[in-house]
Amino acid sequence: MRRDIDEDVRAAFEALSRGGVVRPVALGSPEEQLFADCDLASLAENRLGERRDPRGLDAQTRARWKDTATDEDSRLPGERSYERCFWLVHEGEIAGTVSALDSTWGSARAYLASVYLMPHLRGRGVGASSMRAIRDALFAREVGVRLDTSWLWQPAVRFYLQLGMWCWSWKRTLSFRWDPGVPPPLVEVDGARASFSLERAGVRHRLLDASHDGTFLTLTERHVDDDAVRRLAHDAQTAFVAHLASRGWPLVRGPAEFERYRGSDLFHPEALADRLEVWEAYAADRGWRVETPRIPWLRYPSWGALQDAWKQR
Repeated sequence: MRRDIDEDVRAAFEALSRGGVVRPVALGSPEEQLFADCDLASLAENRLGERRDPRGLDAQTRARWKDTATDEDSRLPGERSYERCFWLVHEGEIAGTVSALDSTWGSARAYLASVYLMPHLRGRGVGASSMRAIRDALFAREVGVRLDTSWLWQPAVRFYLQLGMWCWSWKRTLSFRWDPGVPPPLVEVDGARASFSLERAGVRHRLLDASHDGTFLTLTERHVDDDAVRRLAHDAQTAFVAHLASRGWPLVRGPAEFERYRGSDLFHPEALADRLEVWEAYAADRGWRVETPRIPWLRYPSWGALQDAWKQR
């Protein structure tokens, strides 16, 4: 009998709602505007550097943020036919937001979005415990988790990395995932050296080593005997590269490697380096905040210079 992953996701969120971890947004009520304001507050905080409690958002600020912090129209939850919107709940009160897309598009992962925590609750473990509860409810049904975030949103990037999520792609933005049975990455950094390991059945397996000379990166694969761990080696390099980038490490192994691998959607560190230049140039052109680690050797061209270069290709 074919498994209905979408139904498994719905069942997981129903269980989370019964357990008081989340509750559905009441459609047709003022809660819809508050949920949309939380989305808007997240954009304003990360793109403009303005942190405000969305529960007290006035019409003037809402209009200004829509004009300066967004690049697409916002919709109330009741207008989002593609996803279901929930409140994160802490001690019976609204703590933040999360949404789950209605379809997994045939994958075995729930696609989450609109992840936001109220400013006054940050730094207390509330966001992490909420995300782990969602993960565990989905894992209980053999469903994984997928979500995306922007490289420019460094607090979010570090949050997901610290949660033990795997960065598995950077095609359009940074994509993170959790999968049942897959252990979290174990990344150790000591000065100009780093390693990537996984622990399985109480045994730690070291898959990758990295080092740098201040300008260029060296990556070395290590032999692993465990077949299950070895099958994760390709994904491990993508995840490792994201960890190194978040620490401001060099991502380019040399000029020739940059030209050869810059177009990849995963695996090669030069590809992420290329994406970072594009994302940061676009954000700067829009007047958005760019507070990211500076990656050695990169040129960081302007958005206009990138567009001119693309026309010549």
